[in-house]
Amino acid sequence: MGNKVLFLGGSGFIGREVLPLMKLNGYDVDYPGSNELNLLDDEKTNLFFEDKFYDSVIFSSIVGRKTHLKFNSDELYQNLVMFENVYRHKNKFNHFVNIDSGLSIQKNFKEYSYAFSKYCISKRIENDTNAINLRVYGCFGPSEEKRRFFVGNILRYINKEPMSINKNIIHDFISSKDLFSIIDWSIKNKNNIPKNINCVYNKKYKLTDICDIINTLDEHKVDISINSFESGLDYYSLEGNIPIKCEGLHNGIVDCYQRLMGET
Repeated sequence: MGNKVLFLGGSGFIGREVLPLMKLNGYDVDYPGSNELNLLDDEKTNLFFEDKFYDSVIFSSIVGRKTHLKFNSDELYQNLVMFENVYRHKNKFNHFVNIDSGLSIQKNFKEYSYAFSKYCISKRIENDTNAINLRVYGCFGPSEEKRRFFVGNILRYINKEPMSINKNIIHDFISSKDLFSIIDWSIKNKNNIPKNINCVYNKKYKLTDICDIINTLDEHKVDISINSFESGLDYYSLEGNIPIKCEGLHNGIVDCYQRLMGET
């Protein structure tokens, strides 16, 4: 197995979670920040790849995560330029791993620049036998922002405060540890992989189901507050095809809780 990897977008949440696991598992990883490698700059990107070769590139670079429910033509343009500035150097790496989003296959993906960007990139690599598309609906881990669902509610549970849900929808998530395991598998098995992997567990959960799991982490229980009882849009896939055995949602929540407890 070649273990020289370029991780692009390493300063984002997935990078913060996955990079330490890659290092721990023996990967030699480069993860330049935007001050070292500006993917919007053609010349600087060309210079970066000039004297380098990688076994795998993991592409997680994106702008517009926090405005993903809006359309911004500048963000769409930037995302496609960043991708093309990397992908044009296919002769400089053996394998390309794209971190996609479940939003890219929603019916209204063209209405949002983030989703449209993900869609275009996934289509661009569709016929590339050396590329794989990992479709992530939601990922969680202890380094996510406190405003996010998992860490926010686990911290509320630790502090014996009511957990909070906006709308009680069905939502797919995967733990960052399991996402790393999928990335690891795709690198080691790059000659025998499906084109798209939906990174979702087979069992589906409403957000209240996840809060119920959090409520079993210690001896106490807290209330679950639902902010709106209006119907919301479920966000999940029934076509999960993860090729390996995962730790699963419950174990991911326990691990996240234990790591957060170590920080409090």
